[in-house]
Amino acid sequence: EISLPDLQPGSSIMPGKVNPVLPEAVLQVAVQVVGNDATVGAAGAAGNFELNVMLPVIAKNVLESVRLLANVSRLLADRTIDGITANVERAREYAESSPS
Repeated sequence: EISLPDLQPGSSIMPGKVNPVLPEAVLQVAVQVVGNDATVGAAGAAGNFELNVMLPVIAKNVLESVRLLANVSRLLADRTIDGITANVERAREYAESSPS
């Protein structure tokens, strides 16, 4: 068991709940990057001969993906990964109750 840092108030009906806002933001960025990749693929396929008029849209989407991934990975590392704590006692209970 691990605990994420409290970055935002959780649910009013579930005291102690921590919303995983940064991991969810990472998932949103991942979906955007997948979309950018689809655009790059389609633009690359639509180019003709050596003169690909789609180079601007390819460059824009590749650079946007790099920027998004760099920013969100920094945020995830600084505000989530660094603050993760392990519940050692709970992990011990799981390990000791395991049949393997």
